[in-house]
Amino acid sequence: GLSISTYASKSMATRKREMRRGNIVPLMIKEEQRKLDRDILPVMGEIPVTKVDYNLVDNFIDQLITEKELSASSLKKYVILIRQVLKEAERDGVITGVPALPTVKSEEHPRPWFTPDQYRLLLAACRELRDNPPKAGIGAEFDFEELYDFIDFMIHTFLRPSEWKYLQHKHIRVMDTNGVKQLVISVPNAKTRKASGSIDSTSTEVAADLYVNNILKRNDDPNAYIFFSDIKNREKYTVDKVSRLFRLVCDKANLGTDAYGQKHTTYSLRHSALCFQILK
Repeated sequence: GLSISTYASKSMATRKREMRRGNIVPLMIKEEQRKLDRDILPVMGEIPVTKVDYNLVDNFIDQLITEKELSASSLKKYVILIRQVLKEAERDGVITGVPALPTVKSEEHPRPWFTPDQYRLLLAACRELRDNPPKAGIGAEFDFEELYDFIDFMIHTFLRPSEWKYLQHKHIRVMDTNGVKQLVISVPNAKTRKASGSIDSTSTEVAADLYVNNILKRNDDPNAYIFFSDIKNREKYTVDKVSRLFRLVCDKANLGTDAYGQKHTTYSLRHSALCFQILK
Protein backbone atom coordinates (compact mmCIF):
# COMPACT_ATOMS: atom_id res chain seq x y z
CA GLY A 1 0.00 0.00 0.00
CA LEU A 2 2.95 2.35 -0.51
CA SER A 3 2.10 3.05 -4.12
CA ILE A 4 1.60 6.47 -5.63
CA SER A 5 -2.09 5.54 -6.13
CA THR A 6 -2.57 5.00 -2.42
CA TYR A 7 -0.98 8.31 -1.52
CA ALA A 8 -2.77 10.11 -4.33
CA SER A 9 -6.10 9.10 -2.74
CA LYS A 10 -4.89 10.21 0.69
CA SER A 11 -3.63 13.46 -0.75
CA MET A 12 -6.97 14.16 -2.46
CA ALA A 13 -8.77 13.44 0.83
CA THR A 14 -6.56 16.03 2.52
CA ARG A 15 -7.30 18.50 -0.30
CA LYS A 16 -11.04 17.94 0.14
CA ARG A 17 -10.76 18.73 3.84
CA GLU A 18 -9.02 21.96 2.92
CA MET A 19 -11.80 22.67 0.45
CA ARG A 20 -14.43 22.22 3.14
CA ARG A 21 -12.54 24.77 5.21
CA GLY A 22 -12.77 27.15 2.29
CA ASN A 23 -9.04 27.20 1.43
CA ILE A 24 -9.40 25.72 -2.05
CA VAL A 25 -12.07 26.12 -4.71
CA PRO A 26 -13.87 22.91 -5.77
CA LEU A 27 -12.89 23.44 -9.41
CA MET A 28 -9.23 23.11 -8.49
CA ILE A 29 -9.84 19.75 -6.80
CA LYS A 30 -11.65 18.57 -9.90
CA GLU A 31 -8.75 19.60 -12.12
CA GLU A 32 -6.22 17.88 -9.85
CA GLN A 33 -8.24 14.67 -9.80
CA ARG A 34 -8.48 14.76 -13.59
CA LYS A 35 -4.72 15.17 -14.02
CA LEU A 36 -4.14 12.28 -11.63
CA ASP A 37 -6.66 9.95 -13.25
CA ARG A 38 -5.86 10.77 -16.82
CA ASP A 39 -2.10 11.25 -16.85
CA ILE A 40 -0.23 10.55 -13.64
CA LEU A 41 -1.77 7.33 -12.29
CA PRO A 42 -1.86 5.32 -15.56
CA VAL A 43 1.91 5.82 -15.86
CA MET A 44 3.09 6.08 -12.25
CA GLY A 45 0.25 4.69 -10.14
CA GLU A 46 1.89 1.35 -9.33
CA ILE A 47 5.28 2.81 -8.42
CA PRO A 48 6.11 2.86 -4.68
CA VAL A 49 6.51 6.40 -3.30
CA THR A 50 9.93 5.39 -2.00
CA LYS A 51 11.12 4.93 -5.62
CA VAL A 52 10.14 8.36 -6.87
CA ASP A 53 13.13 10.54 -7.65
CA TYR A 54 14.19 13.42 -9.86
CA ASN A 55 14.81 11.27 -12.95
CA LEU A 56 11.53 9.45 -12.78
CA VAL A 57 9.57 12.70 -12.67
CA ASP A 58 11.82 14.31 -15.28
CA ASN A 59 11.10 11.46 -17.70
CA PHE A 60 7.40 11.71 -16.96
CA ILE A 61 7.43 15.46 -17.74
CA ASP A 62 9.31 14.69 -20.94
CA GLN A 63 6.58 12.28 -21.95
CA LEU A 64 3.91 14.89 -21.29
CA ILE A 65 5.71 17.40 -23.48
CA THR A 66 6.01 14.87 -26.26
CA GLU A 67 2.54 13.43 -26.02
CA LYS A 68 0.34 16.27 -24.96
CA GLU A 69 2.16 19.42 -26.09
CA LEU A 70 1.49 21.02 -22.73
CA SER A 71 2.48 24.57 -21.86
CA ALA A 72 5.03 25.29 -19.15
CA SER A 73 2.31 26.47 -16.77
CA SER A 74 0.45 23.17 -17.17
CA LEU A 75 3.62 21.16 -16.62
CA LYS A 76 4.30 23.06 -13.40
CA LYS A 77 0.91 21.94 -12.09
CA TYR A 78 1.87 18.29 -12.63
CA VAL A 79 5.10 18.71 -10.67
CA ILE A 80 3.19 20.45 -7.85
CA LEU A 81 0.64 17.63 -7.81
CA ILE A 82 3.34 14.95 -7.59
CA ARG A 83 4.97 16.93 -4.77
CA GLN A 84 1.63 17.02 -2.90
CA VAL A 85 1.33 13.24 -3.13
CA LEU A 86 4.89 12.81 -1.82
CA LYS A 87 4.22 15.30 1.00
CA GLU A 88 1.37 13.03 2.09
CA ALA A 89 3.78 10.06 2.24
CA GLU A 90 6.23 12.19 4.21
CA ARG A 91 3.53 13.02 6.77
CA ASP A 92 2.93 9.29 7.14
CA GLY A 93 6.63 8.79 7.82
CA VAL A 94 7.03 6.50 4.80
CA ILE A 95 9.67 8.75 3.22
CA THR A 96 12.00 11.03 5.15
CA GLY A 97 11.54 13.98 2.81
CA VAL A 98 10.32 14.99 -0.62
CA PRO A 99 13.13 14.53 -3.17
CA ALA A 100 14.28 17.40 -5.40
CA LEU A 101 11.94 17.50 -8.40
CA PRO A 102 12.54 19.08 -11.81
CA THR A 103 11.66 22.72 -12.22
CA VAL A 104 9.83 23.70 -15.37
CA LYS A 105 11.15 26.85 -17.01
CA SER A 106 8.52 29.11 -18.45
CA GLU A 107 8.32 29.09 -22.22
CA GLU A 108 10.11 31.96 -23.83
CA HIS A 109 11.21 30.05 -26.87
CA PRO A 110 9.46 28.42 -29.79
CA ARG A 111 9.09 24.67 -29.64
CA PRO A 112 12.30 22.84 -30.52
CA TRP A 113 12.58 21.86 -34.18
CA PHE A 114 15.30 20.67 -36.59
CA THR A 115 16.55 22.90 -39.39
CA PRO A 116 16.77 21.11 -42.78
CA ASP A 117 20.55 20.67 -42.23
CA GLN A 118 20.04 19.26 -38.75
CA TYR A 119 17.37 16.96 -40.11
CA ARG A 120 19.89 15.55 -42.61
CA LEU A 121 22.32 14.97 -39.72
CA LEU A 122 19.57 13.22 -37.76
CA LEU A 123 18.84 10.84 -40.65
CA ALA A 124 22.55 10.18 -41.13
CA ALA A 125 22.88 9.30 -37.43
CA CYS A 126 19.93 6.93 -37.72
CA ARG A 127 21.48 5.23 -40.79
CA GLU A 128 24.73 4.90 -38.87
CA LEU A 129 22.86 3.14 -36.00
CA ARG A 130 21.02 0.98 -38.50
CA ASP A 131 24.28 -0.18 -40.10
CA ASN A 132 26.18 -0.50 -36.80
CA PRO A 133 23.58 -1.23 -34.10
CA PRO A 134 24.69 -1.01 -30.45
CA LYS A 135 25.87 -4.41 -29.18
CA ALA A 136 24.50 -3.96 -25.66
CA GLY A 137 22.40 -1.57 -23.62
CA ILE A 138 19.70 0.66 -25.00
CA GLY A 139 19.01 0.08 -28.66
CA ALA A 140 20.50 -3.41 -28.85
CA GLU A 141 18.03 -5.75 -30.61
CA PHE A 142 16.22 -2.77 -32.09
CA ASP A 143 15.37 -2.18 -35.73
CA PHE A 144 16.76 1.25 -36.57
CA GLU A 145 15.61 0.72 -40.14
CA GLU A 146 12.07 1.04 -38.83
CA LEU A 147 12.96 4.08 -36.72
CA TYR A 148 14.43 5.68 -39.85
CA ASP A 149 11.15 5.15 -41.70
CA PHE A 150 9.27 6.43 -38.67
CA ILE A 151 11.27 9.69 -38.59
CA ASP A 152 10.85 10.17 -42.33
CA PHE A 153 7.15 9.35 -42.19
CA MET A 154 6.46 11.74 -39.30
CA ILE A 155 8.13 14.59 -41.17
CA HIS A 156 5.98 13.97 -44.24
CA THR A 157 2.64 13.47 -42.50
CA PHE A 158 2.60 16.11 -39.73
CA LEU A 159 1.29 13.51 -37.27
CA ARG A 160 1.52 14.22 -33.56
CA PRO A 161 3.41 11.73 -31.41
CA SER A 162 0.18 10.87 -29.63
CA GLU A 163 -1.45 10.01 -32.97
CA TRP A 164 0.89 7.46 -34.55
CA LYS A 165 0.79 4.92 -31.75
CA TYR A 166 -2.78 3.76 -32.49
CA LEU A 167 -2.50 3.97 -36.28
CA GLN A 168 -3.21 0.66 -37.97
CA HIS A 169 -3.02 -0.17 -41.66
CA LYS A 170 -6.80 -0.06 -41.88
CA HIS A 171 -6.64 3.67 -41.08
CA ILE A 172 -4.61 4.41 -44.18
CA ARG A 173 -5.50 4.34 -47.83
CA VAL A 174 -3.34 5.15 -50.80
CA MET A 175 -4.93 7.60 -53.19
CA ASP A 176 -3.62 7.86 -56.73
CA THR A 177 -4.41 11.04 -58.65
CA ASN A 178 -3.00 10.86 -62.18
CA GLY A 179 0.01 8.90 -61.04
CA VAL A 180 0.66 11.08 -57.98
CA LYS A 181 0.28 9.01 -54.85
CA GLN A 182 -0.89 10.43 -51.53
CA LEU A 183 -1.99 8.84 -48.29
CA VAL A 184 -5.32 9.53 -46.70
CA ILE A 185 -4.91 8.89 -42.97
CA SER A 186 -7.90 8.60 -40.64
CA VAL A 187 -6.35 9.27 -37.28
CA PRO A 188 -8.29 7.23 -34.69
CA ASN A 189 -7.45 9.53 -31.78
CA ALA A 190 -6.85 12.88 -33.43
CA LYS A 191 -6.38 15.85 -31.19
CA THR A 192 -8.34 18.11 -33.53
CA ARG A 193 -11.63 16.28 -33.95
CA LYS A 194 -14.28 16.80 -36.53
CA ALA A 195 -17.90 16.11 -35.65
CA SER A 196 -17.61 12.69 -37.28
CA GLY A 197 -15.12 11.59 -34.65
CA SER A 198 -12.02 10.93 -36.72
CA ILE A 199 -10.05 13.26 -38.91
CA ASP A 200 -8.57 12.54 -42.32
CA SER A 201 -5.27 14.06 -43.22
CA THR A 202 -3.40 13.70 -46.49
CA SER A 203 0.32 13.27 -46.72
CA THR A 204 3.05 14.21 -49.15
CA GLU A 205 4.11 11.94 -52.01
CA VAL A 206 7.27 10.97 -50.11
CA ALA A 207 5.18 9.49 -47.29
CA ALA A 208 3.07 7.53 -49.79
CA ASP A 209 6.17 5.99 -51.41
CA LEU A 210 7.65 5.21 -48.02
CA TYR A 211 4.41 3.58 -46.92
CA VAL A 212 3.99 1.43 -50.01
CA ASN A 213 7.64 0.43 -50.45
CA ASN A 214 8.82 0.01 -46.85
CA ILE A 215 6.15 0.12 -44.17
CA LEU A 216 3.55 -2.12 -45.83
CA LYS A 217 6.24 -4.66 -46.72
CA ARG A 218 7.08 -5.12 -43.05
CA ASN A 219 3.53 -6.12 -42.16
CA ASP A 220 0.37 -5.59 -44.20
CA ASP A 221 -2.19 -7.03 -41.80
CA PRO A 222 -4.98 -4.37 -41.71
CA ASN A 223 -5.12 -4.64 -37.91
CA ALA A 224 -1.37 -4.39 -37.38
CA TYR A 225 0.02 -1.10 -36.09
CA ILE A 226 1.93 0.64 -38.83
CA PHE A 227 4.94 1.21 -36.55
CA PHE A 228 6.64 -1.01 -33.97
CA SER A 229 3.73 -3.44 -33.97
CA ASP A 230 5.63 -5.80 -31.67
CA ILE A 231 5.07 -3.36 -28.79
CA LYS A 232 1.84 -4.45 -27.15
CA ASN A 233 1.23 -1.79 -24.52
CA ARG A 234 0.48 1.11 -26.84
CA GLU A 235 -0.49 3.54 -24.12
CA LYS A 236 2.75 3.81 -22.27
CA TYR A 237 5.64 1.86 -23.61
CA THR A 238 5.50 2.56 -27.31
CA VAL A 239 6.15 6.11 -26.71
CA ASP A 240 8.54 5.41 -23.91
CA LYS A 241 10.74 3.09 -25.93
CA VAL A 242 10.54 5.01 -29.17
CA SER A 243 11.18 8.30 -27.33
CA ARG A 244 14.27 6.83 -25.72
CA LEU A 245 15.61 5.49 -29.00
CA PHE A 246 14.83 8.74 -30.74
CA ARG A 247 16.88 10.55 -28.09
CA LEU A 248 19.70 8.11 -28.74
CA VAL A 249 19.66 9.13 -32.41
CA CYS A 250 19.53 12.84 -31.45
CA ASP A 251 22.50 12.41 -29.11
CA LYS A 252 24.45 10.55 -31.77
CA ALA A 253 23.85 13.47 -34.15
CA ASN A 254 24.84 15.91 -31.36
CA LEU A 255 21.33 17.31 -31.52
CA GLY A 256 20.16 16.48 -27.99
CA THR A 257 18.93 20.04 -27.49
CA ASP A 258 18.07 23.01 -29.67
CA ALA A 259 19.85 26.38 -29.63
CA TYR A 260 17.94 27.38 -26.48
CA GLY A 261 18.89 24.23 -24.60
CA GLN A 262 15.42 22.69 -24.93
CA LYS A 263 15.42 18.90 -25.24
CA HIS A 264 14.43 17.43 -28.57
CA THR A 265 11.64 14.86 -28.38
CA THR A 266 9.65 13.10 -31.12
CA TYR A 267 7.39 16.15 -31.00
CA SER A 268 10.21 18.12 -32.64
CA LEU A 269 9.48 16.14 -35.80
CA ARG A 270 5.99 17.56 -36.12
CA HIS A 271 7.25 21.02 -35.42
CA SER A 272 9.99 20.63 -38.02
CA ALA A 273 7.46 19.37 -40.57
CA LEU A 274 5.41 22.52 -40.09
CA CYS A 275 8.49 24.76 -40.25
CA PHE A 276 9.75 23.05 -43.44
CA GLN A 277 6.44 23.83 -45.14
CA ILE A 278 6.89 27.50 -44.25
CA LEU A 279 10.51 27.46 -45.47
CA LYS A 280 9.41 26.04 -48.81
